[in-house]
Amino acid sequence: MILLVTGVVFLSVIPLSVIVLWRNQKVVLDKTIEVCLNLADNISNIATEELLINENYDATRTSLSRLRGGKISGFIDSYVVNLGGFVVAELNEKQLGLKVSEKDLLYFQKLNTLNLTEYSRDGMNVLRFAFPIYITSFEKEKIRVGAAVFEFDKEKVYEPVNQIRTTIFAGSAVLFIFGFIIAIYTAIYFSRPVRKLSIGAKIIGDGNLDHRIHISR
Repeated sequence: MILLVTGVVFLSVIPLSVIVLWRNQKVVLDKTIEVCLNLADNISNIATEELLINENYDATRTSLSRLRGGKISGFIDSYVVNLGGFVVAELNEKQLGLKVSEKDLLYFQKLNTLNLTEYSRDGMNVLRFAFPIYITSFEKEKIRVGAAVFEFDKEKVYEPVNQIRTTIFAGSAVLFIFGFIIAIYTAIYFSRPVRKLSIGAKIIGDGNLDHRIHISR
């Protein structure tokens, strides 16, 4: 019975832990999205004019270079893509001047708001946030001029959540082992006098009426 109760308690911890982890993961993702929106707004304000004339991206590149010293958890790269699909400004300058794939170009051209995708690169799971850059015409019409992209290392972004998960499972395992040991000890402690009584009853039943059963509890 005690073992059953211990198992039920342990199993009840699992769904609670999953809920806590899911909630913390959502909070982390929401905070990352908030950071991306702020970054995208700043980059868009600087890059719109340069994207419109499609030349001299010094201001955009300078703005991106300032992100290099920022302490943003998991942040690995950021770049701006023009309508032709060329990377015109980039934080790490590894693909500066290169054209993105046709798949990515179509994806950027269809963006309406900040969007999150995930892909693998060099064994790293990357969270990619893409944001469309518009310029507003005199007729209040939004004209797309490019896109801003922000990439994060998923493992580092969710590192606080992973630490919480490790702590929860380690704590649950310790509690389960501790409860199991207590259950075994309790079972032995209470079963010992019952076993003694059973053996004594058998001895008396076999005819030894002088036998006495000494039970203190």
